[in-house]
Amino acid sequence: MGTVATLTVSGDDTRRIKEYASACRRILSDLEGTFSIFVPASDISRLNLAAGREWVPVSAHTQRILELSIFYSRLSGGCFDVTVGPLVKAWGFSGGKRPDKPPDAEIIRQIMKRVGWEHLALSNNAARLDAAAASVDLGGIAKGYAVETEGLTKPLFVLGVSKSMPLLAQAPCSHALFIPDGQPVRILVTPGFSRQFTPERAFADKIVGTECADVR
Repeated sequence: MGTVATLTVSGDDTRRIKEYASACRRILSDLEGTFSIFVPASDISRLNLAAGREWVPVSAHTQRILELSIFYSRLSGGCFDVTVGPLVKAWGFSGGKRPDKPPDAEIIRQIMKRVGWEHLALSNNAARLDAAAASVDLGGIAKGYAVETEGLTKPLFVLGVSKSMPLLAQAPCSHALFIPDGQPVRILVTPGFSRQFTPERAFADKIVGTECADVR
């Protein structure tokens, strides 16, 4: 997905830690192959390629993350929108050609004709973009989905080690901390690029996720 992930696990059982780390790598690899626009055979790459034409069969994970994307687009009045792919590329990101100068108002106006979550439709594990040259970019949600919704905590329960292994999973702009059973853990979080930490909060038996934040 155009980024890196770091997984830190603590515990005394070396064998189970290795098993858990291996399981997490498989999960991240599978989601990379499903969501990434840099993988030609991914669900999202195939969806973008078929924009303005046919429905594309997608996996349960893709169905779920697109459902969540539409939910948050509606909730935010479009401030969050995974169909911003054409705009992102116009600025030279996500595989787009770097422009000599920022796109002018007319270019942006033309691009906006194919941007908007209303262009994205879902039905029976299939997805479709109804505008030609529209595209989905999950950069604003896929990392959080990987460490929270799909949850790198799942293998903890499968391996029976959830009560003894704290977990910190992070990408450059995404952190998730799994709090195992037991005493609450206090976390300091600073929003965005601010260096001023918010008052600490206590969590127990939860997974806590942040975007573009510092955690301590």
